[in-house]
Amino acid sequence: MTLQETLHLFWRAGFGPDPTQVPRLVQLTRAEAVDLLFQDAQHYSPMDRAEMPASMRWRKQMRNNPEDKKAVRKFNLEQLGDMNIQALNEFAFSRAQLREKMFLFWHDHFACFVPFAYMLQLHINKLKVEALGNYRTMLHTVAKDAAMLEFLNNTQNRARKPNENFAREVLELYTLGIGQYTEQDIKEAARAFTGWNYDDAGAFWLVERWHDTGTKTFRGKTGAFGGEDILNRVLDDPATAAFLAKKLYAWFVSDKPNPKREKEIAEVLYGSGYAIDQTMRHIFMSDWFYDPKVMGNRIKSPADLLTGFRRQVGLTFKDEQVLFALQRILGQTVGHPPNVAGWKDGRAWIDASTLVFRMRLGEALLSNSDLQMESRDLPEQPAYGKLDKLQTELSLQHFYELCAGLSDAELTEFICGVTAVPQNKLHSRIRPVQAAWPLEKKVQHVLLETVRSPEYQLC
Repeated sequence: MTLQETLHLFWRAGFGPDPTQVPRLVQLTRAEAVDLLFQDAQHYSPMDRAEMPASMRWRKQMRNNPEDKKAVRKFNLEQLGDMNIQALNEFAFSRAQLREKMFLFWHDHFACFVPFAYMLQLHINKLKVEALGNYRTMLHTVAKDAAMLEFLNNTQNRARKPNENFAREVLELYTLGIGQYTEQDIKEAARAFTGWNYDDAGAFWLVERWHDTGTKTFRGKTGAFGGEDILNRVLDDPATAAFLAKKLYAWFVSDKPNPKREKEIAEVLYGSGYAIDQTMRHIFMSDWFYDPKVMGNRIKSPADLLTGFRRQVGLTFKDEQVLFALQRILGQTVGHPPNVAGWKDGRAWIDASTLVFRMRLGEALLSNSDLQMESRDLPEQPAYGKLDKLQTELSLQHFYELCAGLSDAELTEFICGVTAVPQNKLHSRIRPVQAAWPLEKKVQHVLLETVRSPEYQLC
């Protein structure tokens, strides 16, 4: 593959390649590179920062006296923070780049947050396990997940007083999409999901006395449907595969819709019985995935931007708490989606304040300097003020070794090529290095010029 195709694949199927691997990766064929991504995806770690409590009934714990309530919240907040940092470090340094990227996709698709760390950790690990598995299995698993049942109020869904929230989101956001069902279908589906709950260990529990065993009519069919029947019926409809295909295309290829390619992806997904790995392999092996029109045309999500930079320069933080502030400012806190619909993607990542911050971020991290972000630029968010405790540690030795012996022009082209989008020919527009500079200064100069360029915001 060409350098541009290699970078494109490893940015879309992960968080960008490790620069030390690029000389080897460009020697691979397309099939070999895709195989490598899938092979490495098997070597992943589950999230393990939250401790299992005596009971998953966290609301009962919160009903105790004020001091107990405060202690429970503090305990969970600390563990949620540890989980967030673990997720970001896995994004940056895990060998399983494809699985981590797929996890982030499903985390956005099944957007969910509960303030109980262990419950959320169980949810996240289910997404990781099934990230490249089968969507039918994943949907059934997530639909019976304690965090999802809690988040979407299905613990309140009972035969005498159905709660439609869970059923509505299953149809609208996880399967068919708007326009493929009626309000009456939501009501009937909600009846089928009555009694779906979880026990003290967080395992699925059908509370029989709360479950509506009566006849339901759902999308033209009548029967004593339970929740599993509803899930299977919507999965049997090709409209679900079509809905998922649009999201996969937008996330991994281009946010400009392409009905022809979306239909192709849907046919592979549905024809394979919802095999996610087969579907993703088809996308990555297709010629149209490497069309120049889709390479380098996506605005990096905050997770892509921050993680990709960390991978390129081996960036770590002495105080990892800084990561929370950076995520909040950039607009994407992993583990805490903004709402049930997930994050808005594409151009939504950029506005007047975040663009300036994003373009200053790489330079500040490279030079270990302060970052100023006024509180007025963060509506409804805490005022962080100046971030003067970045305390970053870099590892640029790999760049020094890779660039040793290169001419100034070759050095500039190489660094721009492995860190930004080659087709933009950024190397011809940045300020040139000086021949008298030592190698280290030349490398650092080109890196600084690259990370503060508009092109660096794209992948």
